[in-house]
Amino acid sequence: MQMLLFSTMLASSDCVAVVSIVDHTQQPKLFSCIFGERVVNDIVSLILFNTMLEVQFMDFQWFTPFVIFGEFLLLGIISL
Repeated sequence: MQMLLFSTMLASSDCVAVVSIVDHTQQPKLFSCIFGERVVNDIVSLILFNTMLEVQFMDFQWFTPFVIFGEFLLLGIISL
């Protein structure tokens, strides 16, 4: 569970460098696509991080992935 919690923190840092390289005045469509993908990654990683916080002290059993998926959906729907 600690590994899952740590990996959710690292998941949103994949395209930060790309956004800083692409200039929005020269290539506005490319910048918008990359920026939108970055925002979606940030949202998903925040929801996943909060999900892992909710279930981090549970024992990992056969039904734990279903609990994680349910918490993820619940937080995703509530955040909308």
